[in-house]
Amino acid sequence: MEIQGGKRTIVGRYEPQEDVMKYLTDMQSAIRRALEVAYEMAIRDYNRIPSPITLRKMVKPWFVSNYDYAIHHLNPVSAVAMLRSYKKNHHGELRIPVVKKLEMRIDGELFKVEGDRVRVTLHS
Repeated sequence: MEIQGGKRTIVGRYEPQEDVMKYLTDMQSAIRRALEVAYEMAIRDYNRIPSPITLRKMVKPWFVSNYDYAIHHLNPVSAVAMLRSYKKNHHGELRIPVVKKLEMRIDGELFKVEGDRVRVTLHS
C-alpha cells in the first residue's frame, strides 16, 4: 500500500494492546482539555472560536507537562473543528461537546506503512 499526500483513513479490526489503549485514553483526555481551553477562550472573545494555531500554543505547556508523547500528537488534539461543528449544528450555541470515541487522527510524520503493518511513533 502506498500513501501519498493528503489525509487517508485506514480502518482495521484488532484487539488493542495496553499501551495503545493508554494512548487513546490519554488523547481523549487531552482533547477534552483542549475543548475546555478553546471554550474559555471563545467566551472571553465574544463566542469567537480560536484558531487551531492559537489553541495549540495555549495547550502545549499542559500537554508537554502531562504526557511523554511526541509533540506532533498535539496537532490533532487541537479540537477547534469539533467546537465549530458543535456551534454550527446547535444554531450558534456554544458549549463543550462530549468526547466519547476512543480514536485519534495521526499525522503523516508519525506513522509508516510496512507491508501489511502500520508502525506508529508514540514517543520521541
